[in-house]
Amino acid sequence: MVSKSFDGEWIAGIIKRLGYRVFRGSASRDGARALLEIIRGGKVCDLALTVDGSRGPAEKVKAGAIFLASNSGLPLVPISCVSPRSWRLKSWDRFIIPKPFSRVEIVMGKHIVVPPNITKDDIRRFARDAEAAINGTG
Repeated sequence: MVSKSFDGEWIAGIIKRLGYRVFRGSASRDGARALLEIIRGGKVCDLALTVDGSRGPAEKVKAGAIFLASNSGLPLVPISCVSPRSWRLKSWDRFIIPKPFSRVEIVMGKHIVVPPNITKDDIRRFARDAEAAINGTG
């Protein structure tokens, strides 16, 4: 799922060129519609989300990611990327751009299976679990 923002256009174009289907939406614009489109679209094999959304706060998992996992049957797979030699943008998420020829470490955590028909309290709990896994504290 990619934001409908101007920046999202760039990202969507790259993702499409790599052969993936793109769903457009964000917390502030058509996010619920995009979530329903993904769920109603049938079997989803691969799905990638930046779980802190298009506006943040940074490193806080949004309810939509948990809702999607619960309704699609797909597990959450926490992934973090770290590059000690990088530039950090002065954006809300402090976006990281690795410097040329630097190493990037990609860490995958254990799958988090979210059952169907969860409550709001369950959503908050799974969001906290996913945040801890992404940040290496869980």
